[in-house]
Amino acid sequence: MNIRIIKIISIFCLVVQFACCQNQDENKIQEILIATSVRNNFVSSDENADFIIGDKKYWVHYKVSYKNDTLNQFKKYLPEGPIEYSIEELRNDTAIYKSLKIPLRQNLQIYGDALYERSQKLDIELIKLDEKHFMEKNGKRVFVIKK
Repeated sequence: MNIRIIKIISIFCLVVQFACCQNQDENKIQEILIATSVRNNFVSSDENADFIIGDKKYWVHYKVSYKNDTLNQFKKYLPEGPIEYSIEELRNDTAIYKSLKIPLRQNLQIYGDALYERSQKLDIELIKLDEKHFMEKNGKRVFVIKK
């Protein structure tokens, strides 16, 4: 009888651990956008990655994408169109991504309305724009999570 209870508890622990890992992966940062809120009638080019959430439009200045927690795409959006930086260019010119507070490697996650790095809560207040987008309260960074 005791072995049966131990097996049930073990299976339960595995299921809970699996569920926690799934939830953790969903809250990982997939992209960081540097964006400004603009009027809906603001005209932008088709090459830009502007987005609309609710009744607000956001003009994207930079778009950073991560794969396996490592920066794999960095784009700067200008009226003439996007400029894509290679990882080598960014490593040689660290000022551009450091001034924007963009890490080359990151382990950022969002729980509720708080930003965490390696399970340590950061002192950054977030505003939830929708299910996937969270913006810094006093900044221009928009964090996009997996959903």
